[in-house]
Amino acid sequence: MTYVGDFVPRVRAVLDRLFAPSGDGWLSVEEVETEDATTLAYEFVRRVYNLKSLDPILSEMIRLRGARAHNCRLCKSLRSLDALTAGATESDFDSVDDLADDRLDPAQKAALALVDAIIWTPARVPDEVLDAVRAKFEPAQAVEIVLDVMRNAWNKTTVAVELDEPHVVGGVEVYQAQDDGSFEFGLSEPGR
Repeated sequence: MTYVGDFVPRVRAVLDRLFAPSGDGWLSVEEVETEDATTLAYEFVRRVYNLKSLDPILSEMIRLRGARAHNCRLCKSLRSLDALTAGATESDFDSVDDLADDRLDPAQKAALALVDAIIWTPARVPDEVLDAVRAKFEPAQAVEIVLDVMRNAWNKTTVAVELDEPHVVGGVEVYQAQDDGSFEFGLSEPGR
């Protein structure tokens, strides 16, 4: 619940700044009682992984930017099969560390600047960051960026309790999210 309590206000603040403020009616969902919110969180993660308005390379760059901000050892050691299949390289993944990197195109810079704002200053997202996202992305894509950041921020919980040990001793491990929300790890990189 700490994850939910931390990230729902961040998401609301950023979406309200990207789009018209929603006022009192931001959420209109029925109340759900549960003994274990983990099932609901897993369903959220599954649904966000199944959003496909962003290209897989950008989605992986967003995930890695958040992983590095939260210093999640496991997340930093993973690479998406979908992104690799779409042509991403380690050079692309290295570029997420520096928004001034010439390898990043303007859309990637806009998305990664929004990642930083959601993580570090969600109540004070600079207007230029919001304007860049609006200029480079359709509304559904902008929402997906925000939800990708929230989905990936689950790693804060594992980092906090030191359960973020990578599966590999060195290098990276290729993974793929399945439609049902499960993950397959230890896959071969395309062309190998």
